[in-house]
Amino acid sequence: MSAIERIHFKAYRPDGEVETGTLDAVDEADATRQLRLTGRTPFELRRVSGAAAAGPVRPERAGGGLGGRLDLARFFAELSVMLDAGFTIDVAIRAIADAETERLPRARAAGVHARLTEGQSVAEAFSVVPEITDDVVALLASGETSGRLDVVTRTLADSYTRRAARRREVTEALLYPAFLLLVMVFAFLLLSLYLAPALQPVFANAGIASPLVIRVLLGFGAFVAGPGLLILVGALALTVPLLLWMRTPRGRDAAMAALARVPGIAAAIRAGVNARYLTTMSLLLGNGVPMLEAMRLAAATAVTTAQRAGLLAARTEVSEGAPFWRAVDATGQFPGPVTALLRLGEESNMLAAMMGRAGSTIDGLLQRRMTRLLTFLTPAITLALGALVGGLVVSVMSALLSINEIAIR
Repeated sequence: MSAIERIHFKAYRPDGEVETGTLDAVDEADATRQLRLTGRTPFELRRVSGAAAAGPVRPERAGGGLGGRLDLARFFAELSVMLDAGFTIDVAIRAIADAETERLPRARAAGVHARLTEGQSVAEAFSVVPEITDDVVALLASGETSGRLDVVTRTLADSYTRRAARRREVTEALLYPAFLLLVMVFAFLLLSLYLAPALQPVFANAGIASPLVIRVLLGFGAFVAGPGLLILVGALALTVPLLLWMRTPRGRDAAMAALARVPGIAAAIRAGVNARYLTTMSLLLGNGVPMLEAMRLAAATAVTTAQRAGLLAARTEVSEGAPFWRAVDATGQFPGPVTALLRLGEESNMLAAMMGRAGSTIDGLLQRRMTRLLTFLTPAITLALGALVGGLVVSVMSALLSINEIAIR
């Protein structure tokens, strides 16, 4: 017979308040069933004793045979439409899983449905999806508790759709310059390894110095054929573990921290975090989650440790009696017009609505800035690469023409 364990829990009560306590259960699933029978929705479980008492317990993200990727933008868009039509959440997800044509996304959606039919909450069922972050889990839990799950899924669908559109725009904008760069590298290797070695004896036999471009190409060819090849092999060998490391939370945090120090990119990252934070706060407060708990959950939208620490520091100030707008203004992450809008919302008792409006405004500005940047960046990179290729061609043609002068002499 399984041993009874003491489990610490945090759960939403039917009135939306957060309740903290402990109970005796066989495991986390048993604790979840006990809480749901009393109308409470758990969002954090932790064993008080034993080896697994290290922190909040979430279902294994890779469990249930849920491999591959799920298109969250399309999934939440379809889910919100079906919820608006009056379908229950389990029926809607079952229909989405049956309509999915790809095997792995279908298995992933079916796994979410299976967990729902086992009695788990919507948030717990979705927590098995690797792309679902803690702030999204909290949104789903609050939406289920408040009966506004359709609003939450619609907002999530819009958010994932905008992010996918940005990634697609960046990829498409850089595709042609990347192709030009690949062609230039291939041409440079061809000239260095084949053309320059063939031309160098002509100048040597004539007793004159080779042109600068020939000497540069010969030097680069010697490097590629010698230590350059070993360096390339070593770099490729390090690429796989580096990519695997960047898929871990620590790796992602390090990568985003590095990008956050790049001028231009840092502002875009900060604006994206601000938009997600305010939108998440608006939904959580609108769904009845208390301010301090909403701030803790929304801090998970931060992409770096420093940003997360700043948002949690703002939560500490609010717990000590500071107004919300003043606390977030002290972080230095929000521009003045945004904090002014938040101050107006707090003073007029419309903070949640103002948060949503501010988040939408920031997201719209970010989208327009990225569009202008890509509109300028793509032709600029193309012209720069074209100039490099043209300069290389002119230099090589000058070297070839100098051979004619040698023949005339």
